[in-house]
Amino acid sequence: MAEIKLNYVNSYRDPRNNTWRHQFRRKGVRKTMLRGLPGSGEFMAHYAELLAQSENAVADIGASRIQPGTIDAVVVKYLKHEVFTQRLAKATQATRRPILDNFRQCRTPSGYRYGENRIGTIHRKNLTDVFADKPPTSQKGWLKTLRHFFAFAVDQGECKIDPTVGIKTTKPSKSSGYLT
Repeated sequence: MAEIKLNYVNSYRDPRNNTWRHQFRRKGVRKTMLRGLPGSGEFMAHYAELLAQSENAVADIGASRIQPGTIDAVVVKYLKHEVFTQRLAKATQATRRPILDNFRQCRTPSGYRYGENRIGTIHRKNLTDVFADKPPTSQKGWLKTLRHFFAFAVDQGECKIDPTVGIKTTKPSKSSGYLT
């Protein structure tokens, strides 16, 4: 008998009666036992139905807690948009996603997270304060990521001006070189 490998399906032998069980498991979705034998029409129809339901459920995790017009909402929109998913290489996506998440978690002087603030209220001074404690090479990566993000936000009409315009990163200090 051929073995079928399906995403999110966990197959195991039930020790009570020595039968095979097939369970649909996906993060953010309730575990469900699949009906029928693997490969049968009933099994595949149930799997397709659970997969379609789980796509919607996983995409909406935390959506109810995000306020429209905030940086959090625009970042979520940006991460789902084709500007991010299709126009950037996978390696670039893997580099920029943590930077955006860290930016959302940064605290303002008043103690709020930047993600909770409205995107239209962010100014150049806020960004330079975020960059101040980072090394020069890190500043370049953050600035590239935030420039692309704010350009997207301006294109989508989420904010009127790009606060990253005119920001310069600090230059690395000149070293005397390596000792011979």
